[in-house]
Amino acid sequence: QRGNMWKIGAFLVLNCAIAVNGETLPGFMKGSWQLTTSEGFSDFMYEVGIGWFQRSLACTVYPTTEISEMEDGSVNIATSSALKSKEDALLLGEVKETEGFDGSRVKSVTTLDGNKLVTVANSIGQDRTIRMVREFLNGGKIMNVVITIDGKPDIRAVRVFERL
Repeated sequence: QRGNMWKIGAFLVLNCAIAVNGETLPGFMKGSWQLTTSEGFSDFMYEVGIGWFQRSLACTVYPTTEISEMEDGSVNIATSSALKSKEDALLLGEVKETEGFDGSRVKSVTTLDGNKLVTVANSIGQDRTIRMVREFLNGGKIMNVVITIDGKPDIRAVRVFERL
């Protein structure tokens, strides 16, 4: 009987681990949002090396962001504007190599923390960590995006999106 109890315990632990790693997004985090206000984004872009012309253009557009969950459990985050579109598919909690804000390569991980999607991106070949926290408020009607750079407390972009 001890052998069977151990097997049942191992089965339960394994299935709990799968449920945690295969965490799904709450419904209020799925959908489409459009930027309504932005503060500090130009300063952030300057800090990561984006030139004046691109910064000026980026501050004139109001991108949309769509977040969805695929059948395989991956999360798809697509941001589009008249200037640029970017789409990322990721698994929560898994490190992924992708493109950063400035076009450099980064290793990032996105986790679910209550009503927040938190992405931490470490630049490859540079000593820089960028954090992006997407906080969903009012049942998902508002998505506040706060972008910071570790070690640079004066650099903080706050972008507010409203559900479409």
